[in-house]
Amino acid sequence: MQGDGNLVLYTASGSAVWSSKTNGKSAIKAVMQDDGNFVLYTAANAAVWSTNTAKAGGGGGGTPGTGEAVKVAFIGDTGAGTNFQSVLNLIKAEKAQLTVVAGDTSYNRSQDDDWDARVRNTLGASDPAIVVAGNHDYGDSNFGDIRSFGQARLSRQSAVQCSGAYAEKMTCRFKHLYFVMSAIGSSGSRSDHETYIANSLNNSPAGAGVSVPGTRTNAICKSAARPTRWAGRPMRPAVKKARLFQPGMSIRIPERIC
Repeated sequence: MQGDGNLVLYTASGSAVWSSKTNGKSAIKAVMQDDGNFVLYTAANAAVWSTNTAKAGGGGGGTPGTGEAVKVAFIGDTGAGTNFQSVLNLIKAEKAQLTVVAGDTSYNRSQDDDWDARVRNTLGASDPAIVVAGNHDYGDSNFGDIRSFGQARLSRQSAVQCSGAYAEKMTCRFKHLYFVMSAIGSSGSRSDHETYIANSLNNSPAGAGVSVPGTRTNAICKSAARPTRWAGRPMRPAVKKARLFQPGMSIRIPERIC
């Protein structure tokens, strides 16, 4: 909390990536309330900003103020073989509504179409399985195919709305969730990606909870459903489990170990 009343999140190098934009409003403290709302107060205990995430019925439980629960699966380093099919089967069985792929898809340009077919045939047209590119998507796969397949999946549905350069610098909205995706470390200059991430976070929809990209982060999910908690990491190709986004989580996906 700064002296001007602005709550700001900084990187280790001192770059601001998000703020509450409350400078000049006399906020002096930030309170994580029992009802799930994160609030900035003045010395007179007047609220000047909040995440608007109070649960119905106060601290005794209830649904998030933003509405329905959402389940999102985060996966990465998938390959295109039977282990990947097992992961897709789990996502379908868990009834995840959206899949986010944190890069490194087929690992083989001759299997890019097989990867896409597995996704479409298992998850159906309603889940676009949005992809943020990893280094193997440029070096081993055909990135042009990965991008075109992803854009085609996105165009077949309307629930997920994305803007920007698909798989490289992209923001997406799904219900009360906001995603900032960057192929930082895999494509383009790091400073350009850092600027894109910071600007996207600063211009995020009102009421979104705060998730801050760590060093070499590939995907960020901001949820208005509940206060921020960190969880999740991408999977190696042999892993047969998917990490699922539940209300109460805001998930950071670090860069994969290649």
